[in-house]
Amino acid sequence: MRIVVIGGTGLIGSKLVHTLTEHGHDAVAAAPSTGVNTFTGEGLPEALAGASVVIDVSNSPTLDDAAIDFFRTATTNLLTAEKDAGVGHHVALSVVGTDQLALQSGYFQAKLQQEKLISDGAIPYTIVHATQFFEFLETLADSATVGDTVRMPPAYFQPMAAADVAEGLGIAAVGDPVNGITEIAGPEAFRLPDLIRTALTARGDAREVIADPAARYWGIALDERTLVPGDGATLFETRFEDWILEAAAKA
Repeated sequence: MRIVVIGGTGLIGSKLVHTLTEHGHDAVAAAPSTGVNTFTGEGLPEALAGASVVIDVSNSPTLDDAAIDFFRTATTNLLTAEKDAGVGHHVALSVVGTDQLALQSGYFQAKLQQEKLISDGAIPYTIVHATQFFEFLETLADSATVGDTVRMPPAYFQPMAAADVAEGLGIAAVGDPVNGITEIAGPEAFRLPDLIRTALTARGDAREVIADPAARYWGIALDERTLVPGDGATLFETRFEDWILEAAAKA
């Protein structure tokens, strides 16, 4: 099966291309660096020729309101090119809790608009809602740091390894379109400040992590379970403690 991965050179995309190739598929990494730009449309017809499935794991270059123009334009261009190429399945990566997060965030409004364009379009689709990635915990801590203190809301989340995100997308891609949303997550839920504290300690980072009900998540006030998937989510097996040990061994 020829599968085109939009954003195929990034963290998730590169792992996805590798996984699909290992399973015998003709996986194509499509990104501006390989001559494919969904925002301008450059290279799309050539990249999608003969493709059965397209997986979009690309992201906006900014995390603010400008993301709305990016996702609207890029998704429209991509869906149009897929229709012309006869693509039978569009898979898109999105985020658990997007509908709630969109109430307070221009970026998540953009993701919600992306999902609507896909669901209203002509291509059979699967939208995969994933939880946060272990790989981004330090970035999350940095976003909430003032001086030597990290303030995080005491909400739950259920993060997962990027490799498991890629596996979940691959499973969706080779399956039938669900014409709806599926959720994937890690095996355990944690309070945000607890896992951030553990992650920083494991890296020898001395920042103090404080649970603060007034703190924001990327500027968003969270309910206790905004970031936690529903009961029907597919849970992957990689535990945080195993991932952090493996990451340390590779460092």
